Amino acid sequence: MAEQFLRDLAVVLVAAAITTVVFHRLRLPVVLGYLLAGLLAGPHTPGRLVQDEATIRTLASLGVILLMFGIGLTFRLKRVVSLIPTAGLTALVELGVVITLGYTAGQLLGWGTVASFFAGGVVAISSTMIVAKVCEETAPPREFQEFLFAVLVFEDLAAVLLLTVLSAVGTGEALSGAVLLRLGASLGVVLFAMLAGGMLVVPRALRFVAGLLRPETMLVAAVGLCFGMAAFAEASGFSVALGA
Repeated sequence: MAEQFLRDLAVVLVAAAITTVVFHRLRLPVVLGYLLAGLLAGPHTPGRLVQDEATIRTLASLGVILLMFGIGLTFRLKRVVSLIPTAGLTALVELGVVITLGYTAGQLLGWGTVASFFAGGVVAISSTMIVAKVCEETAPPREFQEFLFAVLVFEDLAAVLLLTVLSAVGTGEALSGAVLLRLGASLGVVLFAMLAGGMLVVPRALRFVAGLLRPETMLVAAVGLCFGMAAFAEASGFSVALGA
């Protein structure tokens, strides 16, 4: 099992390395190379370079966790809070408009209410990972980048609720104000616990580790924090990306 996982990991990394080098030489966005590597290694491509779909999901989750952790490192909490009136409102309007357009398109195509609602939800959420890679290559002004990432953060928070709602709708569960209130309260409690622990415990712990003057220990501690937060979020019923 371990040998198979190591082989699959090597295949994915080699495919990603080759495709990104080719796209870089062609002066194309490197993120397209990552997408192509995923397509080649995925289970829906003839030949199936990676045989085990569970391994693909595991590697995808690891990539999401590390990338979201890297994005989080660039945030300043006070700056994000100060952007709530603008970035939060922008995310709210954008989600409302796009969900409505997606739902309307589904209705015009003759789809049912549930299918149309899913169509609106699918197109409403932007890919934080794709946007992050594009910003990395184009290097927009810092203030604009912070605003953009703040919008994406609020979108990700909304996506947690949206995915829960879509899952409930897909299983035929009736939605009510009480259910939505419970979901919102649960998300609020988890975020409060993360932020409180982050501000009270993490800085002191990392200052202690930094005082040891051992870079490898700091690296291990940071990666451990990353995966610990991701595991906490998943155990709380939310995505690993939120925790990372």
